[in-house]
Amino acid sequence: MPNILRTLNQMSTVPMEEKVFEAWLESQDAVSFLKDNLQEEEYVVYADVTRTYIYGVLVPAALVNPPNFKDLMAVSNCTPSSSWGINSFPIGATGSRTIDQGEQLIYQRNFEGRIGEKSYFEILQKFTHIFDLHFLPERNAYCRIDQNGDIEDLVRIETLKQGIVGEGTAILFNRDLLDEYMALTDSVMVRIFDITRFRPSHFHGWQSESKPKFTEDGDLFYKLAIEPGHGSYMRGYQVVRPSMSKEISTKRFDSSKAEELQYESFLTHDWKNAVVKEISCDPTQTATYFAQSELPFEVSPAFFRPDVLSKYKSDS
Repeated sequence: MPNILRTLNQMSTVPMEEKVFEAWLESQDAVSFLKDNLQEEEYVVYADVTRTYIYGVLVPAALVNPPNFKDLMAVSNCTPSSSWGINSFPIGATGSRTIDQGEQLIYQRNFEGRIGEKSYFEILQKFTHIFDLHFLPERNAYCRIDQNGDIEDLVRIETLKQGIVGEGTAILFNRDLLDEYMALTDSVMVRIFDITRFRPSHFHGWQSESKPKFTEDGDLFYKLAIEPGHGSYMRGYQVVRPSMSKEISTKRFDSSKAEELQYESFLTHDWKNAVVKEISCDPTQTATYFAQSELPFEVSPAFFRPDVLSKYKSDS
């Protein structure tokens, strides 16, 4: 299991040992996960695993410079199950004016006519079309062919098993692709998270009105309330900004600004021109047998007979 998925499972698993349980309630492993994930190749845009909920929405960058802490903490209804309607938009009435102006990357849909699992996920078509991504059921991922001709998974939809408790879902986006889209659209991601921890067999509600502690750590904001030996909850958001500029992002889509490619050269027996020389793989430096000869004289077809060619090579 990839490290990200293993960590999500561990975060949602109740420790048996008392000391480990008390440390688990402090949720510092969750804070570390949110920070570390910023530097990883795959970025968790959605995770719903046993009382661990993470969900990212794109919003215009201008709306979070700086973020409105009170507004973003007021989010109360923001899930990927929101979708288009005749008189409704995918995002709306979330409780936050900032998020209400955002854009979903993930859509959770349900259809009773499906065989097996009735619920499934779609990715924003603008995103998949721009990057030429296609859904492959056998990989449960949105993919494309890389420069080597191999299929690469760029948006993975993973099921996380939680023993007898059940299962959860995590959707991971290739971070470079996500950064590119954010740069192109002048947007940033606001990743909302809600993590509640307790022992199900011992939990019958909160025992007291624990006053949450608010923390601001760069672009990470959250409140954490702990009832020692009983449970804890952490709610907040993380602003994720693209690691590339819009100029760099648009360069990939502008052939006139494409980076100069470097081509390998090989020592080649050029039968057409009857020479052995180093030739570059650069398409502008190669030709076909149907193109005009580069030699200053015409070569008879008989020239390419082995006996004639060997005499030519010995003479030269």
